[in-house]
Amino acid sequence: ATPVNSELPTATGTFVWTSANAGTTTVNVSDIALDGSWGDNYVLSTTALSGITAPASASITKKPLANSMIAAIANQTYTGLAITPIPVVTDGTPSIIAGTDYDVSYSNNTNAGTATVTITATLDGNYSGSATKNFIIDKAPLTPSVASVTSKTYDGNTSAAGTLSLATPVNS
Repeated sequence: ATPVNSELPTATGTFVWTSANAGTTTVNVSDIALDGSWGDNYVLSTTALSGITAPASASITKKPLANSMIAAIANQTYTGLAITPIPVVTDGTPSIIAGTDYDVSYSNNTNAGTATVTITATLDGNYSGSATKNFIIDKAPLTPSVASVTSKTYDGNTSAAGTLSLATPVNS
């Protein structure tokens, strides 16, 4: 029924989105109760509503990715190949899921120095934008050893000629 005399009764209820995912526009409402003294003259025909489309201005929006969501990445050692550590990405519960919520890319991740991992939100996921985390690629250690020393005739100084060998090169 319609309120009488242009009265605009108000009510409260518990609103629950029908899904936790971004883009959701429907809600269920339970525990509906008239505010204040409106119950003196009105009675609700129901105390629950299901599958109600929220106004156009209401929906669950995507959350922006943030650099702080990516855990620190331990230093890596140069291998001659692209280094692609799997980033640990969190945003409380539920956790963010690679491939569903974001894709991963890398830059400057082959040679020693500073490399970057970037996570970029997927089109159909619950997040937007991108976030980055730098990590360090350390120089690979090499251990020199004497391969040969050339004999020489006495000349009064200590200089010598020879060759060095290094530990087996990385990825050889």
